[in-house]
Amino acid sequence: MLRKLFIVPFLVLFLEVNAQEPSFTQYLATPNLLNPATTGLYNGKYQFQSNFKNQWSQVMYPYLTGVIDAQAHVLDGSIGANDIFSVGLLGSLDKSNDGGFRKSQVGGTLSYHKSLDADGFNHLGIGVQAIYNNTTLDYTRLTFQSQFQPYIGYDPTINNGEGAGFSTGAFDFSTGVLYSYLDEEINAYLGAGAFHLNHPPIQMPTGSFSIPTRLTFHGGLSFPTNELDRLYSSLSHQRSTVTNLTTLGILYGKNLNGLLDEDANELLFGGFLRFKDAFTPYLGYRKGGISGGISYDITTSELRKAGNLNGSLEVVFQIRLSEPANSEQVKKLKCNFTLW
Repeated sequence: MLRKLFIVPFLVLFLEVNAQEPSFTQYLATPNLLNPATTGLYNGKYQFQSNFKNQWSQVMYPYLTGVIDAQAHVLDGSIGANDIFSVGLLGSLDKSNDGGFRKSQVGGTLSYHKSLDADGFNHLGIGVQAIYNNTTLDYTRLTFQSQFQPYIGYDPTINNGEGAGFSTGAFDFSTGVLYSYLDEEINAYLGAGAFHLNHPPIQMPTGSFSIPTRLTFHGGLSFPTNELDRLYSSLSHQRSTVTNLTTLGILYGKNLNGLLDEDANELLFGGFLRFKDAFTPYLGYRKGGISGGISYDITTSELRKAGNLNGSLEVVFQIRLSEPANSEQVKKLKCNFTLW
């Protein structure tokens, strides 16, 4: 039975598109994939977050993506009272074609957010990121035309004649800047990132190509709609020679227990619009420093005509941990949740 047919002339295009970062509709739990300077911009001492995506689940072998991220504020006693210096660790895995294509990333991020005023409302941040990428194409998990026999069909015991495949790795460097204004009511930010500054190479048996630089621009605003509830909004644009994505996100935060800050229980609902591509409803819940959410892409592009390529499921989780209540680090920022 036919599992999948990999057409060799499109190999370079396939890898060039998929060799970049994991792509998500919602960057709530992985904002450093949008801008390394977002690292560290949270209340608390530590932050752990993850994002899982199951794309095109209706096909036999869907595209699976998982990312985990851990961050910590460091050197609090050596920098300004409202400044933030943060380190982060990032790991991700992409898999498709029953593991025929795999891409993994392991790396770290450093960021510094300098307070621009005595109250700590305005910050200007810069972040740098170094990641090691590994890309593997396993031909033994792919199906080639030479493995089909008349009257029999696909025969996996037949050698594909293409070898076992290849694996290639390279270091990848990125950076970003971010301005933020965060007080107890109005939260706003504006930033930009530049990824693949060194154009890391992808080596293949038939040659090589370099991953093109990806530029990102993003901003957001949140404000109270009454004494307890808030409206969150974000807008991002990503551009490279192989990507051109603009995403608008709007969420409403409904307070459920009448308390504020770390004691608040908040129901988050709304959606993300990826222009000319998909609309994504979102439902989430936040209880103090713990939050999670789920979303599903509803394809609006021409891909919707292909019944088995009509969406993807994303699940996010985030937890923030603080030091004892008398720690200055608990409330360095005047916000609790940011919609990247």
